[in-house]
Amino acid sequence: MLNNLTLKVTWVKFAMYFNFPIETLSMNKILITPKAYLVLLLFFLFSFSIGAQSVSDIDTQVLAFLKSNQDLICKFSETYKANSHEVVAFGYPKLTEFFEKEKSDSDKKLESLYIYLGSREADVQIGEFQLKTSFVEQIETIVNNHSAVFPDFTFVGQYNKVDERSIREQRITRMKDVEWQLNYLFAFKAIADSCFFGIEFKNIEEKTAFYSIAFDLGFKAKLQEIKSCYQSFNDVEKDKRVQECQKTALLATEFLTKYTPIFDCKGDFARFK
Repeated sequence: MLNNLTLKVTWVKFAMYFNFPIETLSMNKILITPKAYLVLLLFFLFSFSIGAQSVSDIDTQVLAFLKSNQDLICKFSETYKANSHEVVAFGYPKLTEFFEKEKSDSDKKLESLYIYLGSREADVQIGEFQLKTSFVEQIETIVNNHSAVFPDFTFVGQYNKVDERSIREQRITRMKDVEWQLNYLFAFKAIADSCFFGIEFKNIEEKTAFYSIAFDLGFKAKLQEIKSCYQSFNDVEKDKRVQECQKTALLATEFLTKYTPIFDCKGDFARFK
């Protein structure tokens, strides 16, 4: 009954359902074919050989950003007992997106619309990790509703304002701050760990690929949608959305391949799980 049900609801549905403890979740196992694994392996080797010879301007900017915030990342890694490689890896595709896109005045206008109308009317992407306002709102709701499960993150849903507009304005201010963005990323990791703990991954690359897709699709995505993207590496997909998922997963695993040796926090490898 549970396996059939989980395919019909959003992957975090149970996390927001008060009468079904999040710790008892058990999702279907994910299978990846040998052919798909070979494609991934070839991509890793190819991307690594290119990265060893030259680093793009975007990569340079991303790496400089990570290096400048490494102490902060490592502090959170220790505080939340989470591996920084995993967290930064699923956020890496959004980082590259941030440094690729051109900044415009329309971003400011969308922020104003969000403050007055909310994320249903204006769902804005903000900050280096390109988090959506609706995504942050959902993190706040989950940790508030399940404070016993996520005691380390209840503060992210707390505000010193009472009216919605003021709260949305404060939320935007937080989302522009790197420290707050990292708190949201580590909170997502904790939520995903609780929801997906029943899924068996062969290695950290598989887990990172799956988490990066879930992160990209957001909390409203159905489990089957995440699975479909995850299992499509060996297919030539014409569907644009699936192609985007594939790109996201490959970029995230690329981070582990290219940058893990030079971006490290003390105790990281011991925190892989």
